[in-house]
Amino acid sequence: MRTRPLILLSLITVLALGAGCSSAGDGAREPAAGPQLIVKFRSGTLACDDAGIARLSAQAGVRLRLIRPMSGDACVIRLQDAADSAATAAALAAIRGLPPVQYAEPDAPMRAS
Repeated sequence: MRTRPLILLSLITVLALGAGCSSAGDGAREPAAGPQLIVKFRSGTLACDDAGIARLSAQAGVRLRLIRPMSGDACVIRLQDAADSAATAAALAAIRGLPPVQYAEPDAPMRAS
């Protein structure tokens, strides 16, 4: 009878440790490779899909990857090669200057003041 609590404790430990693990195919988010931006395109220009972000990337001259579409026809994209804040600022300025872009902002936590 004394083995039951030990088995139960072992099972709980295994489940708790396994809860933090995930496989690549289960929709887990990838580690950040660079800063993220929220971008919205003007109506009728680019779409928030892989093809639209590839076109934006080519036009801006920076490597971008779609993370996910958002509500309000905006999308979250990741700058692939921005190594520091100066590179991020330059990429953001290049993206903001493109005609299809309605707005582009860093994806950062917002707090009420």
